Amino acid sequence: MLSKTYEGENPKGWLMSEKLDGVRAIWTGRELVTRNGNVIAAPAWFTSALPTVALDGELWAGRGRFQRAVGIVRGKSGEGWQEITFRVFDAPEAPGGFETRLMAASDAVAGCPVASIVEHFVCGGKKHFREFASTMISQGAEGAMLRKSGSAYVGKRSASLLKFKPVETDEAEVVGYTSGKDSITVVWQGLRFALKTSLRPAIGALVTFAFMGLTDGGKPRHPSFITVRNYE
Repeated sequence: MLSKTYEGENPKGWLMSEKLDGVRAIWTGRELVTRNGNVIAAPAWFTSALPTVALDGELWAGRGRFQRAVGIVRGKSGEGWQEITFRVFDAPEAPGGFETRLMAASDAVAGCPVASIVEHFVCGGKKHFREFASTMISQGAEGAMLRKSGSAYVGKRSASLLKFKPVETDEAEVVGYTSGKDSITVVWQGLRFALKTSLRPAIGALVTFAFMGLTDGGKPRHPSFITVRNYE
C-alpha cells in the first residue's frame, strides 16, 4: 500500500503517526521482501524471530540514519542487522478495518526482539496534525503519516494513506554539466551533486532547488531543480 501526499484536507478522526526514514518491507510470514517483491537478504536470526503473520512496515535504523539502514538492508554480508528494527504499521492479511489490523499487528509482534509496532494517535483536526507533525520533525523525524479510520488495505496507492514531509529550498552554484542532457552539477555548502533538468544555466549561475532534509553525509535528500535564480 502506497501513500498520497497530504494537501491540507481535514484529517479529524484519522490516525496519525511518525513517518519513518527507513526501508519499506513486507514480512510474508516466511521472508522479508521489498514492495517490488524482491527478497531481502536478512540474517536467519532476524527472520526467525518474526511471527508467522504477514506484516507491513519499515526496516529502520533510527532517525536520521536512512543511508545506514539502506546500506545494511542491501548488504549481502548480514552485518549491521543488530542496528535494524522492523517497525510495523499494518497486518495486510488480517480482517477488518485499519484499527483492527493494527491491533492484530501489535499482538503479533508483542515480545518480539526485532520488531515493534508504530504508535498511532487519533487526530483532532488540522491544527492537531500540524502540531503533531511539527513536534515529530523537531525531534528528527522525516515527517508524519495519516491513515483513514476503518480503511481497508489495498496493494496500490491510496487516498486513505497520506504523507506529509517538509520541503526546504535553497540556492546552489552551477559548476558543470553531467554526461547527456538531463542534469547539471552544482555546489551547495561545499558539496557537489547533480540536479535533473533539461536546462543549461551558465557556469557560475545560481539555481533554486528543493530538498527533503539531509543524508547522513550532509547532502540534500531528493534534490530537485526549481528555477534559475534570475528573479532578483
